[in-house]
Amino acid sequence: MSRLGRVGAETSAGWRSFVRRRTAVFFTFFFPVILIVIFGALVRTDPTGGGLFTEPAAYYVPGYLAVVVLFTPLSRMGSEVARHREGSRFEKLATTPLTRGEWLLAQTAVNAAIIGLASLLILGL
Repeated sequence: MSRLGRVGAETSAGWRSFVRRRTAVFFTFFFPVILIVIFGALVRTDPTGGGLFTEPAAYYVPGYLAVVVLFTPLSRMGSEVARHREGSRFEKLATTPLTRGEWLLAQTAVNAAIIGLASLLILGL
């Protein structure tokens, strides 16, 4: 199998592993939506222009995106490494032709896809 094939196979396996974990999907996609709805309601509470959130709603979008971009890969990689250590998957990976760099590239590709989808969801909202 070529390097690209190994990375592609690990990427699709990582994506399927992410989608199977409902808690991870909830906190990646739906929890930020809940936060945006809550803060969106707070932004529009004072029609006179005063209050805690006085800027237009679009002012806060970069902050929401930064939270998604920063927290998604940090939490996902931490839990992924912990899950691999607990299940002795690193030892199993050592017996495959997949190198450390290829595994990391595959995990990075999955994180980039997840961040892209979550960012599109937030921008659409």
